[in-house]
Amino acid sequence: MSTIFKVSSPPHAPERLIAKMRRIVEDVVVFKKFHFDFELNDRTTLDHKPGVYAWYVYECGTHLMPLNDLRAVQEFQRDWIKGLASIEGKKADDDRLYVLNGRTGDIQRVMEFKKEPNLMERLLHTAI
Repeated sequence: MSTIFKVSSPPHAPERLIAKMRRIVEDVVVFKKFHFDFELNDRTTLDHKPGVYAWYVYECGTHLMPLNDLRAVQEFQRDWIKGLASIEGKKADDDRLYVLNGRTGDIQRVMEFKKEPNLMERLLHTAI
């Protein structure tokens, strides 16, 4: 009697989500060399750990944060958004924030996120 072991492949993010994300990266990320951030880091994360994420896209790349990590979202709001406010006049204002679900393929843009006093609450509300 022989035993057969199956190696299960990791779940993959829905291809329609990846296609939407790629279009956003092409629209927002100015320099092609920064598209690698999305292709390697974000796609790998979504393929191996599907879940609900906040996804920030700006002229120099992307930043993916799991919504179940309150600390990561708070750091993003404090370090990225408030830090970028000091250079607002020096960069394009095309950055965007999304909530995406790596299981279902849903993606929602979060408008006016820079003015939000409680970003975590806003992101969770968007995810529902």
